[in-house]
Amino acid sequence: MKKLLVLVLSLALLLTLAACTPDFWRESTSAKPVIYLYPEEKQDETCDAKPVAYLYPQTETEITVRLDYDGELTCTYPAYADGWTVSARPDGTLTDEDGQTYRYLYWEGVTDQVYDFSSGFCVAGSDTAAFLEDALEQLGLSRAEANEFIIYWLPLMQENPYNVEILELEAAQIPRVKDEVAYVVLNGNYALDAGFSVAKDSLAYEKSDSDAAKTYVNVIAVKEGNENSEKILALVGVLKSDAIRQYINDTYDGAVVPFDD
Repeated sequence: MKKLLVLVLSLALLLTLAACTPDFWRESTSAKPVIYLYPEEKQDETCDAKPVAYLYPQTETEITVRLDYDGELTCTYPAYADGWTVSARPDGTLTDEDGQTYRYLYWEGVTDQVYDFSSGFCVAGSDTAAFLEDALEQLGLSRAEANEFIIYWLPLMQENPYNVEILELEAAQIPRVKDEVAYVVLNGNYALDAGFSVAKDSLAYEKSDSDAAKTYVNVIAVKEGNENSEKILALVGVLKSDAIRQYINDTYDGAVVPFDD
C-alpha cells in the first residue's frame, strides 16, 4: 500500500498521519486511501483558524480526506462537501476532478472544544517572525510550508507587545479560572486562600521596596499627641522586630511582606 503523509497546521493543532497505519485512520472497504483528520483534544467556543493539510504520497495517488470535526466549518477551499478527493503528487501538488491544482487543503471552523494551552511560549510581537521560523523548522516543516504559515499569522501577532489576551474578573473569582488561562494576577490574600505559595508559585510578585508596597502599606495611626507614648513606641518596636519579620516571612510566604519606612 502506498504510504501517505498528512500534515495539518493550525495555531492549536499539528498532526502527522500515515494512511496505512494505524488501521482506524482508513476505510478498510475502500480501494482508495481515505484519511480522517481528528483534533487532538476533546475540550467555550474556539475558532480553529487556518488549519491546512499537505499531502505527500510516494507516488501519484488519488486520496480522499475527511474531517472528524466536532464543530461548524466556516470556510473550506477547495469546497469540502463530504470530504476532499484529489490526486496528490509526491511534490505535494493536489489536483481535483476539474483539473484545478492546490498547494494544500484549507479549512476553518468554530467549535466548543477547548484546546490545552497549559504550556507554551510568551513571545513579544516584535520577535514573532524569528520565533516562528525557528519553531517551525524544529517541527520539520519545509521552507515553503513555514512561509505559508508565517505570512498568515505574522500580521495578526507582530504588533502586539505580547500576544496575551487580558480578561478582568472579580478578585474572588480568579482562583476558580486559574486552570483555564495562561496566568492570573491575584491579590496576596486570595492567593493564600487558593493554596498558592506566592514566593514559590508566582512568576513575579511585589517586593517590599516596590511602589505598591510603599503606597498600600499598613500604617499605625494614633491620636495626635500620642506619637511618643511609651505603649505606642513599644508596639511599633514589636511590629518592626526581627521576630515579627521572620514570622511574616514564614507564615505568608511572600503574600505579605515586612516594610520599613
